[in-house]
Amino acid sequence: MTPLTPEPQELPVDVVGLNRVELVIDQARIHDAVQQFNEAFGLRLPDPIPISGHGALSATDFERGLEFIAPHPDDTTSSVGRRLAEFGEGQLGPLVFEIRDVEEARSWLEGRGFRIRYEYDSRQGNADEAEMAVHQLHLDPEQWFGFNVTLMRRFAPPPSTVDRNRQAVLDFAAALTAGDLDALDRLLAPDFVWEMPFAGPPQSAALAGAPTLAGGQRDRATTLAVLRALVDGAVDRRFGLEVHSTTAEGDRVAAVSSSAAVIAATGRTYANRYHQLFEFDGDGRIRRMVEYQDSLHSYDVFVAQ
Repeated sequence: MTPLTPEPQELPVDVVGLNRVELVIDQARIHDAVQQFNEAFGLRLPDPIPISGHGALSATDFERGLEFIAPHPDDTTSSVGRRLAEFGEGQLGPLVFEIRDVEEARSWLEGRGFRIRYEYDSRQGNADEAEMAVHQLHLDPEQWFGFNVTLMRRFAPPPSTVDRNRQAVLDFAAALTAGDLDALDRLLAPDFVWEMPFAGPPQSAALAGAPTLAGGQRDRATTLAVLRALVDGAVDRRFGLEVHSTTAEGDRVAAVSSSAAVIAATGRTYANRYHQLFEFDGDGRIRRMVEYQDSLHSYDVFVAQ
């Protein structure tokens, strides 16, 4: 007797899991609701943002599976607008399932005659929407037993300004280590300033009259010339700069770093430690670097006889 071989089953939509439930609320009260739910349940709902072209406000905590959606006061055609108009606040919006691939899901749905009533790609919206980085397929509730079902893929959000600036600091260190002066040139703003706030001239008898390190400010051209001299003056043109940690806020990044080089002319080892404060312009270029270092070590390596 020949055993029956089951026909291969086509896989369903690749679902990561239930992402969130949407709660429908009036626009006049969405800010109060966000504050109360955050305080009461430890949620991280952000300030409501406008949805381009729809007039709705939305606040979503993806990690905890909840969204407040407040349709425009004149909206009586969308599913959430109708629910609010007919039944008032407290209605559930769509059940949102997170998926791995939008196009595969679209193909699966269309192959079975399921209608996509509305499609939304937040990356095409305003800055707040783009930061959410989601692509959603809203299905026709008539084919889903009256339930509003949404399939959604989350993309990696674009890097924030803080992350961009932090990366620029790492790129600065990498470019200096590689001796890539062109890359350093691209990282610096036209009005770049390098500040080294040394305390002042020597006061002790041991250092009185001796050559001193030049502190103060250096403009962009002088900075690039100094960096080129450091690279060219190091054995194997290797003047290493390693960033150990960073703290970033707004347009500033503070870095704890160290250098490593052998000076070709003297054979002395330069291994300084720094606390550097980088400030950025609106285009993500470094416009100011304030550098605190072990100036005695610099004096010992570069100046002392």
